[in-house]
Amino acid sequence: MRGKKRSYIYLAGNISGDDRTYIWREEFTKLMEDAIQGGDVVIVDPCANPFNQGIRKFSSSGGEFVMEARKRSQRILRAKDYQLVKMCNLVVVNLHLVDPTKPMIGTVQELAWAND
Repeated sequence: MRGKKRSYIYLAGNISGDDRTYIWREEFTKLMEDAIQGGDVVIVDPCANPFNQGIRKFSSSGGEFVMEARKRSQRILRAKDYQLVKMCNLVVVNLHLVDPTKPMIGTVQELAWAND
């Protein structure tokens, strides 16, 4: 690995109780498995943390999800996500999973950070 630069890839997109918001990231990571194993690529998945894994168990349409998300500190998550985006040299975004009840404010913010 000496002399080679790793690519850090951030996986941006909607995060909710809808399992599809996790599945596409898991599938992308599997597609990149050879590059990951070879040390050429590091996948930075914002869903791969205790907060989002805990949220995953709630239904996407239920009030439970909203109540649980409000309990947890969004300020801390934004700061963490900002640092993750800034350390990456590539952002892959999935704009296909849109929930009309949950605007993609976080995803748009991640795109702005990546472009900054």
